[in-house]
Amino acid sequence: MLRAVIFDFDGLILDTETAGYRTFVDMFAAYDVQLPLDLWARVIGSSDHHDEIYDYLEACTGHSLDRKALERERAEKKLSLIAREKALPGVRTVLEQADKLGWKIGLASSSDRAWVEGHLEKLGLRHYFACLCNREDVERTKPDPALYLQAAKCLGVEPSEAVALEDSPNGALAAKRAGMRCIIVPNRVTRHLPFGEVDLRLSSLEELNLGEWANRMNRKLPVSPERRSNHESYRI
Repeated sequence: MLRAVIFDFDGLILDTETAGYRTFVDMFAAYDVQLPLDLWARVIGSSDHHDEIYDYLEACTGHSLDRKALERERAEKKLSLIAREKALPGVRTVLEQADKLGWKIGLASSSDRAWVEGHLEKLGLRHYFACLCNREDVERTKPDPALYLQAAKCLGVEPSEAVALEDSPNGALAAKRAGMRCIIVPNRVTRHLPFGEVDLRLSSLEELNLGEWANRMNRKLPVSPERRSNHESYRI
C-alpha cells in the first residue's frame, strides 16, 4: 500500500538542470568544443561524475585546465540563472495532495543539504518535508539506490510503500533499484534522454492526481517480468 512520496530536487522541484547544462555548454564553446549529450546524461542527477566533464574537455583541448577557476566562474553564472526560477508547475499541488492523503513526504537529492534546504526555504516549501536525504548522508549518490533507501528508512516506510518523483534517468534508476514505484517528469534537458523502467511519465506534475494514481497502483497486481522488460509506463 502506497503511503509515502519522495521527491528529487534538482530539475524536479526547481529547474536547476537547464542552468547547469547551459553553463557547461557555454564553457565548452569558449574552447570550440561541443558537450556531448551522452556525457551529460551520465552526470545529470548524480554528484559522482562531474570530473568526467572536465576530463573530456581537457582531452579535447590537449592541455590541463584550471578546474577550480572554471568551476567557480560557472557556478556564479549558474546561480544567476537559477535566481530567476520559481518552483516548477504542479510541485506545490502534489505536496498538498500528499499532505491531505496523510502521506509521509521526503526528499532524496544528490546535491548537498545547504543547497537543497536553502532553496526549499526560499520557495516556501521546506515545511512539507519530514526528511531530507542528501549526498552527505550516503557513500554513493544516484544511480546508486542508497539515497532512496535512506529516505524510506527516515520516513519509517518500506521502499515498496513509496513512490519516487524524478526527472533524470540516474534518479529513476536509483528509485527502481531501491524497489520503489517511480513517476518521471523530464525537464527541458532530460526529456531528450533515454529512460528505463518507470511507472508513469508526465510532461508536468500538474497532470498528476496522486490519490487516483495511487488507488490504481494499489489495485494492480505486481508487474510481471515480461512487462517490466518492455519498460511499460502507466498513465492516468
